[in-house]
Amino acid sequence: MPFLDIRLKNALPLQWGLLLAVLLLLGGNVGFNLHRERQAALDDERKSLETQAHVINENLSQELRATNAALQELIDNYHFWKMSGSWREGTVIHLKSLADVMPGIRTFVITDEKGIVQASNRAELLGFDVTNRDFFSTIKQAPDKARLYISKPYKSVLNAYIMGVSRMIPGPKGEFMGVVNASLDPDYFRTLLGSVNYAPDMWTALAHGSGIQFVMMPDRDGQAGKNLLQPGSLFTQHIDSKSDANFLIGTTLNTGERRMLAVLNIKPADLSMDTPLVVAVGREYKAVFVDWRRNAWMQGMVFLAVFLSSMAALAFYQRRSRLFENERHESELALQESLGAFNNLVTQIPVGVYKFRMQADGKNRFDYVSPRWCQLLDVDAQEIYQDASIADKRFHLEDYDGFVQENEAAKRGMRPFEWEGRIIRGDGETRWIHLESSPSLLENGDILWNGIQYDITERKHLDDELRRSNAELEQFAYVASHDLREPLRMVNSFVTLLDKRYSGKLDPQAREFIAFAKDGALRMDRLICDLLEYSRIGRKGKLQNSVDLDDVVSEALLNLKVMTETVNGRIEIATSLPIVTGDRDELVRLFQNLIGNALKYHKPDSPPLVRLKASKQHSNVIISIEDNGIGIAPEHLDRIFGIFQRLHGHGEYEGTGIGLAICKKIAERHNGHIRVESTPGQGSRFYVSLPESNPQLPSSPMALSSPS
Repeated sequence: MPFLDIRLKNALPLQWGLLLAVLLLLGGNVGFNLHRERQAALDDERKSLETQAHVINENLSQELRATNAALQELIDNYHFWKMSGSWREGTVIHLKSLADVMPGIRTFVITDEKGIVQASNRAELLGFDVTNRDFFSTIKQAPDKARLYISKPYKSVLNAYIMGVSRMIPGPKGEFMGVVNASLDPDYFRTLLGSVNYAPDMWTALAHGSGIQFVMMPDRDGQAGKNLLQPGSLFTQHIDSKSDANFLIGTTLNTGERRMLAVLNIKPADLSMDTPLVVAVGREYKAVFVDWRRNAWMQGMVFLAVFLSSMAALAFYQRRSRLFENERHESELALQESLGAFNNLVTQIPVGVYKFRMQADGKNRFDYVSPRWCQLLDVDAQEIYQDASIADKRFHLEDYDGFVQENEAAKRGMRPFEWEGRIIRGDGETRWIHLESSPSLLENGDILWNGIQYDITERKHLDDELRRSNAELEQFAYVASHDLREPLRMVNSFVTLLDKRYSGKLDPQAREFIAFAKDGALRMDRLICDLLEYSRIGRKGKLQNSVDLDDVVSEALLNLKVMTETVNGRIEIATSLPIVTGDRDELVRLFQNLIGNALKYHKPDSPPLVRLKASKQHSNVIISIEDNGIGIAPEHLDRIFGIFQRLHGHGEYEGTGIGLAICKKIAERHNGHIRVESTPGQGSRFYVSLPESNPQLPSSPMALSSPS
């Protein structure tokens, strides 16, 4: 035992030394990997920003070429347009046509040599003196018939910053005879710049080569027309570099934020431009490394935990090694039991489970496939582990491309995806499956997909049967309504003919019977039409369009104009109604029915007043339609939305009792609901709840350079 104690004491320094060496190597490896990942994140972001800058360059270069071609065409036809009888009218028509087909151009202007506007697609500019405009004075001072002049951004007569693209009009001897100018539309360029912003902290800006900023996305007050060519600004660094493209990292002077920018001069080689345009695509520097910092913090915490636990484990190792060994053995047994229970559970559930690994080297393999998964595809697990491509061969050829596209899109966004399609089992049977998979990016660059899939063949067959059944019901409703209306028309026609031919020979009671028959036929015809309309709701498929309720209510009011004037009604509509997702025609019918009811059921001694308001509640829009009408008794509030539920006789108010049932069906089809509050003799208030359409808005933009 003394000899054993000496051996343990001699081993302790060696064990501590080995532990410290391992920890140092581990810490160095973690630090190296973090440094490499940080550099990779920086390189990836640089490539992304430069790519977006080149995308804008390609689009703006095409726009400049098209604008130059349009200006050249105007120059070529200049002398023809000056001929008597065709100068103003023909030119204006042509300029309006050009502006209509070129979305990037707001205004075309043709001036004479004195700077007076002779023709424009905007009539208010005719005769306007532009001698003080940069696009005229610059060309007049240094005329060059082959050069495309880009003016500095300036405020237009509409108090908006615009930028002109101009060409000189040469005379017979090349002398200066005027200018053709196209004003670039800032809204078009905002759309173009905004299209490349793939992160909330990004902004994109376009500036004149002189340093005057034109547009910025997201837009920000005070940026248009700002001079960026200030000492120390990032724009100045780009200009001083004499290079057409730069990637800059620095602190902006006006906000003090550290940003990275891809800056690029836009000057197509096939155009002779007096100055380039400059585009800058930027991101907040610290935002680029958010994931890296989170990963670094996690790895640091893991390393610290490993360090402390290793030190503690070594300190107690000699004294508690036997206890640790027992615990390890017990843990292994528990793990085996847990794995056995998991495998038994996976075998019993009616879905297939798999783990599919996309390796960083481009190879793929399955880490795990459950027995149910193998049974569904009719494959052998060992063969799948050896050759993952066997699973690809099970996909139906017509559905395989769709699966690949969904998978690639999910991979790019690192998001879960779902897919439904057909497979062909090993025995040749075609089955429908539903697949759900979620990706995880591993530290080694592999992507691990955890997924399930199950057989939905029977459900597909039921869906097909349901669609066929619905189609047959729709056809039945149409045919039934058509076949029912035809005898009614005949009854009405012959009763009308009987009334006309024998009106003088019939006593008052007979004529009253004829009137009852005609009224019944007409009411039955309206009832059939309303039933057909009720059956058609929801036949247009999924609701995917954004619908502006301002437009919907305006169209409903237009349809009710005659009725409103007849009853001397007054309708008050709240301004700026929200946007929802739905079917525009059905929503028009919904509000037309509700407002029409409010006008119809008014008190005889006072004209109807209808108020329509909107509010938000969580993710829903609540629209209220309030009237000062006759109201609804409390005992009838629960049944008025039922089909054919009338509260008044036909002699009091017209209608079939199906209008509110249609409103309820439309609201529920839009994932909403409708309810009513009412006080008899004082009026009613209907509430319609609809899900709001809420597109994601960009965050606040960051500045490009120093303050003015």
